[in-house]
Amino acid sequence: MKPIFPHTLILTILLTPLAAHAGGVPPISPDRPGFTNGSDTVVPGLTQLEMGIAQTDFAAASGGGHAIDYPEALVRHGLTPNLELRAALPDYTHQDGTPSGYGDASLGVKYKFFQSRDGNTKAALTPAVSLPTGGAQHGTGQTDPSLTLAAQTASGARWGLSANLALADPTQNGGRSLQTAPSVSASYQLTPALSTYGELYDNFPQHGGSAPIADGGFTFASSANLQYDLEMGVGLGSAAPIRFFGGGVSVRF
Repeated sequence: MKPIFPHTLILTILLTPLAAHAGGVPPISPDRPGFTNGSDTVVPGLTQLEMGIAQTDFAAASGGGHAIDYPEALVRHGLTPNLELRAALPDYTHQDGTPSGYGDASLGVKYKFFQSRDGNTKAALTPAVSLPTGGAQHGTGQTDPSLTLAAQTASGARWGLSANLALADPTQNGGRSLQTAPSVSASYQLTPALSTYGELYDNFPQHGGSAPIADGGFTFASSANLQYDLEMGVGLGSAAPIRFFGGGVSVRF
């Protein structure tokens, strides 16, 4: 086992002082936690690092045991007010009964194509392609496309609602298997720094049953450029995991 999470954790600690000095910009808007991505893009010229660790427990029908994934690293760089470059680094997975290893990386962009005049309602498209960087157990061995439509709106100063429709065409058993994954997330700002959210997610593969999940958690923004998060969820179907929980950090510099 060759963990890389400690290295990325150290990197975040080193970048934290830089985050404190990147002032004069809107508050950080990470795409974690949860499955639902937001429609915001990173401020032009700034870079955002999002990462975390999660444990997933599986039902006996799915082999049982649990898996730990990290560092869930996503690097986002603002190119224009409505466009960002995105790179998801390979996750390392340690799973009971399965050889540990790295998954596939991916490259993509997020383009915010709509924003209302008051700035409360936004929509974005995120096309991406995975790269065959993973091993046989955790990668597909091919370049696989995906496309996510994200929309969000705010009601008053505290409530927010986001929704995604994600399409992916990964390689499985030597062929393609189209997957459709809708999700919806509602958030509520408890204090200026602390927010909570609840989410429903499902994945409909071309072959096999869906895997609905209900999850929620908290985010804490210690500054305009640094946010911590906790998440937990439960599976609602036989194809879904029993439960998962995790946490992470996002820093902008």
